Amino acid sequence: MKYGKLLAIGGLAALLPLSAIRAAVWRAVAVKNGETVELWTSDGIRYPVSGSRFTDSLLNQELLVAGRLIPVGPLREGQVRRVVITRAIPWQPPTGGVQFRPEQRNTYAKTARTLPETELKPEALLTLELPELGNSASSGGSAPIKMCVSLPSDYKRATPHPVIIHFGGGTGGTGDWQHWRRITGPENFIIVTADYNHDENEKKGLLKIGTCRDFNSKIAFHALQILRNSTMTDPKTVILTGFSSGAYSITDNLKNNPKAWQPFSGFCAIAGGSKAGSARIADRPTLFIIGANDTMRHKWLDEAVDGLKKNRPEKLFVEKVPGVGHDWPEAFTPLIRKWLENFPAYGTSARLDAMTREAPDDSVRTIVESWKQ
Repeated sequence: MKYGKLLAIGGLAALLPLSAIRAAVWRAVAVKNGETVELWTSDGIRYPVSGSRFTDSLLNQELLVAGRLIPVGPLREGQVRRVVITRAIPWQPPTGGVQFRPEQRNTYAKTARTLPETELKPEALLTLELPELGNSASSGGSAPIKMCVSLPSDYKRATPHPVIIHFGGGTGGTGDWQHWRRITGPENFIIVTADYNHDENEKKGLLKIGTCRDFNSKIAFHALQILRNSTMTDPKTVILTGFSSGAYSITDNLKNNPKAWQPFSGFCAIAGGSKAGSARIADRPTLFIIGANDTMRHKWLDEAVDGLKKNRPEKLFVEKVPGVGHDWPEAFTPLIRKWLENFPAYGTSARLDAMTREAPDDSVRTIVESWKQ
């Protein structure tokens, strides 16, 4: 189990309105471990509490905790962000239980479209045509753009599930979600794929070389808005990813348009990518993964990585995998899973299971079990 460092606990008297706190907010329980206190959060992360004005009256009960992450520069292997907790009070569940709340209109894109509510079920695979965005490159311009949504086996509409939005290689299509489902497993993650726009890519001349882009994340934003019009998502884990030409969609946008990447909490460029450079992505985990034999793309990849390094991102990862060409093999899977550990949402179920086993008493065990529902 990895531990974060908690610098201080203070100001426990009253929690300010959440809108007034420029901080992350967790549901958590404080647990005594020998002479120290650990803060166990609902995403399964444990933070040792140092210093402590954390009173015994707050132990072993569910809390609402506000805190902020401390910038520490580029992270070394095994290092985690430090956290300062600013407020903590007993958790009060919302009246009527947790409910679905749609995103505000036009947050990402101007659309009121939704996924069919009757089809929002565990393990569902939903396809929605988006003719208002044009026709798809994968169909040669003969069929509407589509988005495909794979829901997890533990899907609940009111649960803030993490999201992966993925774009395929070549002229696109919606089949690559299966790669991600094998990587993440059946639980937790909502996986979204979408087509490219035929006309936009034809104007750019990309269809002539058999590749496409999602320019300025236009289609990704549209898909994200439709998803949030329909169900809850975890805003701390909305990952933008792509294979081959899909990877170039990411690096193009990291270079050309800051607005095109700001809603995303991480990026994964698989077997592709080129000149990125202006994006100050800070603590957004970013992975470039490519085959060592995919030599034609190494120069472009190195340019992208060097460009991002100038802005000193805290979590930039590069993997060149031996024996692999321009492909997406199983050899990438453990490396991508390792990278996903940068997001608390990944592995939440396993971490909560461990907390259940290690809970010091029934009250803590009951709290942790409630987080798993």
